[in-house]
Amino acid sequence: MIQDIKEDNSSVLNASSEDVPQSTACKALHRVMQTVILLQWVQNTLVPNLGFLGKKHPLFAKYYKFVIISQLVYLVIILACVFLLNLKSKKNAAQPVKKWSLQRCSKLNCSRCDARRAHPKWFKFKYWLLFLFIYFFMVFFVMCIQVFFAEDQTISLPRLLNLFGLQSRAIFATFLMTYCIKQYNFHSSVLETRGDCVDDEKRLLMEEDIV
Repeated sequence: MIQDIKEDNSSVLNASSEDVPQSTACKALHRVMQTVILLQWVQNTLVPNLGFLGKKHPLFAKYYKFVIISQLVYLVIILACVFLLNLKSKKNAAQPVKKWSLQRCSKLNCSRCDARRAHPKWFKFKYWLLFLFIYFFMVFFVMCIQVFFAEDQTISLPRLLNLFGLQSRAIFATFLMTYCIKQYNFHSSVLETRGDCVDDEKRLLMEEDIV
């Protein structure tokens, strides 16, 4: 029985490797979408509102028009990629498609999974409190970046270094938020097998080791 559970678990963990990979066109469209979304995120979070510089520097007087045009271009590119992906999926409807699924923890001894099983409500509350804490600082840094030139339009090396520090903190908060979300999804639920789950498998394997 233990051997059957091991085989079931390996089949679940390696299920994605048996799927048919996506075509080169689909991969290229996904990369284009990811690049556009990344550029949009950088422009909306890490780049300060340069329209404030229009008071002293006429070069930035038309910055707001540039922002509107760039947002429209991003939207058109994303919609075009989504349309082409849907069109491609309809043509290949008869073919098996690569499935996407969240990764789950399958360790026999995991302190975070043990904490989730022992106190599930506290596990969720702790992570959601951490999410709100990181999100607060991330929004704070982004707002500081956006209004960086609101009162002082001077461009100097010390001020640019200060701006770089704010941008670095915003990037760190974003990566920290992404990491915490991945860890929460990784340990928040269990993998399902034919008749058992990974938690039952851990218990059975540990009992076998004890015997």
